[in-house]
Parts: sequence; C-alpha cells; structure tokens
Amino acid sequence: MIHFFKKPVSHLALPEKFTYPFHYTPHPLCVLAAGEVKEYIASRKEWQEELASGKMFGVLIVQTDNGITNNEENQIGYLAAFSGNLAGKNLHPYFVPPVYDLLQPEGFFKIEEEQISAINIRIRELENSSSYLGSKEKWKIETEQAKSVLNQAKAELKIAKEAREIRRQSSPELSEEEQASLIRESQYQKAEYKRLEKEWKKRLEELETEVRHFDIEIERLKTERKERSAALQRKLFEQFRMLNAQGEVKDLYTIFDVMSQLSSEEFCVFQEKLFRFPGFYVQRRSIRQYQSPYAALVLGDIGEVSPADVEEDEYYQNGDFIGKQGVERSYEKQLRGEKGIQILLRDARGRIKGRYMDGKLDTKTVPGKNLTLGLDLELQALGERLMEGKLGSIVAIEPSTGEVLCMVSSPTYDPRMMVGRQRGKNHLALSRNPLKPLLNRSIMGQYPPGSTFKTTQALTFLQEGIITPETAYPCYHGFIYRGLKVGCHGHAAPAKLVPAIGTSCNAYFCWGLYYMFGNRTKYKNVQEAMTVWKDYMVSMGFGYKLGIDLPGEKRGLIPNAPFYDKAYRGSWNGLTVISISIGQGEVNATPLQIANLGATIANRGYFITPHVVKQIQDEQIDTLYTRRRYTKVEARHYETVVQGMRRAVLAGTCRKANIPGIEVCGKTGTAQNRGHDHSVFMGFAPMNDPKIAIAVYVENGGWGADYGVPLGALMMEQYLNGKLSPESEKLAEMYQQRHIGYGTADR
Repeated sequence: MIHFFKKPVSHLALPEKFTYPFHYTPHPLCVLAAGEVKEYIASRKEWQEELASGKMFGVLIVQTDNGITNNEENQIGYLAAFSGNLAGKNLHPYFVPPVYDLLQPEGFFKIEEEQISAINIRIRELENSSSYLGSKEKWKIETEQAKSVLNQAKAELKIAKEAREIRRQSSPELSEEEQASLIRESQYQKAEYKRLEKEWKKRLEELETEVRHFDIEIERLKTERKERSAALQRKLFEQFRMLNAQGEVKDLYTIFDVMSQLSSEEFCVFQEKLFRFPGFYVQRRSIRQYQSPYAALVLGDIGEVSPADVEEDEYYQNGDFIGKQGVERSYEKQLRGEKGIQILLRDARGRIKGRYMDGKLDTKTVPGKNLTLGLDLELQALGERLMEGKLGSIVAIEPSTGEVLCMVSSPTYDPRMMVGRQRGKNHLALSRNPLKPLLNRSIMGQYPPGSTFKTTQALTFLQEGIITPETAYPCYHGFIYRGLKVGCHGHAAPAKLVPAIGTSCNAYFCWGLYYMFGNRTKYKNVQEAMTVWKDYMVSMGFGYKLGIDLPGEKRGLIPNAPFYDKAYRGSWNGLTVISISIGQGEVNATPLQIANLGATIANRGYFITPHVVKQIQDEQIDTLYTRRRYTKVEARHYETVVQGMRRAVLAGTCRKANIPGIEVCGKTGTAQNRGHDHSVFMGFAPMNDPKIAIAVYVENGGWGADYGVPLGALMMEQYLNGKLSPESEKLAEMYQQRHIGYGTADR
C-alpha cells in the first residue's frame, strides 16, 4: 500500500515534527508525492469524466521501520487517498482502503440502510393511503356534523324549557296532572338528548379508533427509524479505531464523547501531551454547579447555544453556553457577563506576532453578576418531600415583598443531572417521562381554582353593593333555582358572609353572582355585569400573566362577555355561567395566581408582582417587583374576608391548619375534574402580621382538607417556627410516603 518515490529523495530533509494538515507551506516530499498521484490518476482514462467535475485527493508521507521493505532501513514513501466514492467504489488498489466500505453489498451499512429505506417507504405509504386519509376526512366531517346536531338539539331543549317556564308563570294554578305532564316532557327530552349524544359519541369513537390505528403505526415506525439511524451512526463510528501512545484502542464515538467538558484530572493529562498536537488547544470555561438537589425548575439549566440562539444574538458563537430554563434563562445577560476581546497580529503562516496597536483596542472580560434568590432552601426541601408521589404544586410568597419563598412543582428532578456530559442523555429521559417533570406546574399548570376563588367573589359582591357582611342566603344542600342545582355539603343555613366563607357554602356565592348578573338597576344587561366582574378578577391577578421573572408563565383563563356571547350565541344569563362563582366552569388559574390571591388578601388589597430574584449584584431589580399593585376592592372589605378565612381554620373546612400559637387564615378548594377531584388550599399567616402566603394544589387529591390543608399547614409551621414539632415531623413523613396512583394515558 506504501508507494516509494520514483526519484531519489535522500537529499530532502525530513521535518522535525509532524506538520498538521492545515500547514500553509507543504513539505517538498508532499509536493513530490502529489505529483506522482496526479500522474497515476491521469493514466486512468475511465475516470476522467468523473474527475472533471472535481474530486479531492490527499497524500501522507510515511517512513518504514527496521527495513521491512526492500531490506532497506527507514525507507521514505507515501500513502494516497481520495474522498467519497470513485467510479462507484470505495476500494481501489492504489489508494488506502477505507476503514469501512460503505458500498459493501453484504456489509451492515448497506443492509441497515435498506431496512431504514423500507421504513421510510412504509411511512409514506401509510401517510398517503386512501384508507387513512379517508378515515381522517370522515372523522373531521362527522365531528362537525355531531357538533351541529347536538347544538341544534340543545337549542330545541332550551326553547322547550322556556316554553314550559312561560306556561308555569302564565298559569300559576296548574293542576297536578299538568305539572306532572310538564315534568315528564322535560325528562323525556333530556333522555332523548342523552341518547343522541351517546350515539354520536360512540360513532365518533369508532372513527377515531380507525384514525388512531394508523397514527400509532406511523409513530411506531418513525420511532423505529430514529432508533435504527442512531444505532447505525454509532456502529459506523465504532469502526474507526485509533491507537494512542499508551497502546489503548479507542473508536471515534468514544473519543468525541470524552473530549468535551473534561474533568480537572483529564485536563492535566491532556495538557501534558498537547505539545504533540500543533493546532489544537483547550478552551477553558466555567461550568455551573448546583450545590443542592432542590428547586430544579426555578434554577433552570444551561446548555450549548442552538443555531437559532446564534442567529438571534451576535454575542454568541457555536460552542457557547446559554441559560435554557428558569433563572438561568431569564437572567442570562446578568449571569453570563461580557466576553473580553483580544486582537492579534498574525503572519502569512498564522503565527502570532503580537497585539494590534499594542492592545489599545482590546477589552477586558466582565464577570457575571451574583444573584440572590428569595427562596428558603429548607422550606423548598420540605415542599419537595411532601409532594413526593403526587402531581401538583406548592407556592409560597412573602406578602410584603412579593418574594417567592418556595416554588415546588411535582414531579421534579435533581438540577445536578443537567450538568456535565450526561446532560443530553438525562434531558432526553426527563422529556420522555409521561408525568412531565420538566413542566413547571407552578406557573404553567392551568387548573380550576375551586372554592379558593370564592374569596374573590365575596370581595366583588361587597364592593359592588350586591351584599353586605350581614346578607344571608339559603342553602338547601346547594343552590336550587328554576330547575338548576349546584350541590353543597351540609352546614347551618341560611348563612351570612363570614360563616359562608368558613363553611365554603356553594349556594351563597351562586346567589351572589345570580343577583349581580341580574341587577338591571346597576347594569343595563348581563354583558355589562360580566365586564365589571371580569375587571375585578383581572385586578386581583387573574386572567393574565402576573409577570414573574421566570420563562414560560401561563395566563390562566377569566372568561368575558364576548366569550359567552360566542359560546351561547348571545343568549345567556347568570344561571348559565353560575359555576364561575365557585371557581369552576371556564375559570382557570395557575398555582402562582392562587398564592398571589392569598398574598393580596393578607395585604388587605394589594400585591407586589411575585419574583424569585431578591437582589442583583450592583444592579437594581426591575421596578415591577417593588411597586404595589392595588385591586379594585377597598381595604375594609378585605377585613371581612380575612375573618371568614380565620373562621374556616377555627371551625370550618380548614381545621387541620390550626398551628399552636399562630393565627392562620385559610380557604379550601375541591376542584372538580374528569377523574378524582383536585385538592386545593390557599392561606396566609399570621393573620394581622402576615409573613407567608401559600397555595397548595394536589392533582386528584380529593377534598381540600385531604392534602391541601395539612400540607399547607406544615409548610407555614416550618417557615414561621424555623422547624417542625416532633408531631408535625411524623405527619410530614406520613404525607411524604402517601402516594397517589396516576395513569399516564392522558398526561
């Protein structure tokens, strides 16, 4: 395989050391070898047409050892090679053979390539099959048809209901037989609607099953293709084996896997050998370290910049690191500092000759700034303990400053997993977890707030003059009016506002909303009343992003008049949307927004935008996180709600939140769900000098008192007392080990 020179070369001195491939001046031996290769390829007439379009060739000067060739010692020769394929082949006698012949018919590359190609063909066949496309179109058409038919049936039900109501009002003396007839008519029509709904549901499920059958198979094939491609690439890289000076054999995959983010020990070994590799250097950079296993979704992580990052900001170059999530992302500019610039003079051979203008135009590196977070590490650790085996969130805020004291999202992960060479592997595993540990539920989870929302209704009704603290409403195990019933648990009734909050009476707040939306003295129509109601909710921090200094915050949902006009074609009233009064229906909020509501009530009418960064070195934090944001409700009305929340702890639904020596105020929530109800708690303490406001949201946890209240109480005790009592510690261990079984199909 070694070619020896046709002409004598003994007069040409060998270089003292290896000249790296990109050396500006080729050695005379390389020039001579290149000339001989040119002569050879010129003699191959069958290649000339292909060579005319361009082909890269190369030579490597070698020296034999101990006279293994022609019985001469240390004879000089060269190796020749070409790039890609030549005349449809990788292998030609004159040239160095490839490490692996990609064109070998029976080789693993060709065989696997054919299998991957077959998968691609199968995917295209499925995606374009008439059965698949037909099923999708039929499903789409019949879904629209079902919607239309059911909407028409609903409209007919409504008309019939209104007709019956008119008949009852116009003929108050209806006989029992006539009353019974009207009831039978209503029951029959409802049953017919349910039957129709069931028929369409079954029909659509059958069509969906057909479509899903194709979708599942297509997705399976795409996954198989991805896995096969990755395995093939790795296997190919493993064919390229290198022998180092220590006699160790390593393949390309291993080499490139270990050549980034070297440990200090690896760096020392490499530094000693670096003189042997001109043109190579070590790029030093600081690697982020996280000292504790907590608050991963708050802290975030860093990773190499993407092409989009480089294109968006000229500051970055390939290989730079950037904050990907959390504080690392939102405070990237403060944490990264500024790069220094050094302008060097080089000669034609790339050798450094000094600094341009003696370094007058150089700039110094500016180190990143230190950030101080408001998080209480022990509180965060306790929250993550308590939420083990549960989905949901705990958010605690200091009311007077808006600083986030803890932000727990469960499930979570150890932030140290996202540091070092295993970051990519660990991130992939986390992203594939069906329970979504990368989702910060505290700011991204959008849930019905349940009965915690009743406090906002009480404040709105008081400010609008719909009720006073002395207003009492009946509760017959719920709100019952005109055939509509919203159930409620048993308690003393009729109730005034404070006990209604303490017992979490559904009927009280339904009556309040009904009278507000039906008040034609204050509001000309239901749309105007709805707009006023919505403005109160927005002023309390719902419906829009609060503006926390973390990326990815969601806004939740507060419906408005146009929303319902579109949904009900302009025909709706307070009874139609009555569920929003108890935090159900279309209302959605994030755990952060619920915690912020607790802080607002604790402050008697204002809040400071929640934020996790308390201080920035040599820099003021944004004024958004220092100024008060007042609601539309006067402070005096908040005192009534505070009394109601205190009643809930002393003798109502929050009795498990009683902490000896601390006046706790709280409100439970049991948010209805497709499956088991969500357990919710919102509260603050101490009552007259609040230091902490908290929201606990446990998905499928049941009653608010089942999980929300005890977990919230433990968190407040830890923060206010600095530790848990022995009894509370036992309780914390019990809740830590109490797990909820979740299915993953819908997550």
